[in-house]
Amino acid sequence: MKRRFAALLLVLAGLAAPARAEVVGRTHDGYIHRYTADNGQELYYVSGMEEEIVRMEDVNFDGDDDLVVLVEQGASNGFFEFYVYDGAQYVLAGRDAMLDGGIPNYALYPEKGIVCAQVNNGWAGLLHETQLFCWEGTTMRRVRGAVSENATSWTMDGTRCTQTTDTGILSLRVTEPAHDENGCSLPDRVLFERELTADRAAEQGETLLEEEAEALWQGL
Repeated sequence: MKRRFAALLLVLAGLAAPARAEVVGRTHDGYIHRYTADNGQELYYVSGMEEEIVRMEDVNFDGDDDLVVLVEQGASNGFFEFYVYDGAQYVLAGRDAMLDGGIPNYALYPEKGIVCAQVNNGWAGLLHETQLFCWEGTTMRRVRGAVSENATSWTMDGTRCTQTTDTGILSLRVTEPAHDENGCSLPDRVLFERELTADRAAEQGETLLEEEAEALWQGL
């Protein structure tokens, strides 16, 4: 009789436990998810997908597993949010670049203490943005970046500013943050820059990507 009673208590305890993950609402941007972490903390986030995809991974290289949440999935890009464990609770990681939509297609380099994020914008990957981050507490700070995009120019006519994009020209640049002696931000320092026609870019695509990667990672 005691064994049956104990078994019944276990079943009731399982039924009473909060759901680990569930959709609790909708917004114009997607589904509102509630996720209950192993420590009992409830986290809420918005995802374009109804399916819950959360995994444990040490993204800030401190030895403790963090939560990685997939918030959007496209044909070429997956976007994630990091909830890093600070020793007491999970905290949404901040970042000072790639602010919209999440952290795209990330890769971890624990030996360098770097998180690499890259978004594919077309032309079989020739149009892209790559940012390298290091950790400062629970915030990801950009240490270097590369942007490959169609060339743009701006003209001013009185109070009107016009932006022109030339889809026949590829502009590629590798930069890093710069600061003055007081620590105030300055315009990014340019480490590598190329501009060429779309046809030449397609012909030299592999070489361009290799040159970009060398400039992006040099000295890190």
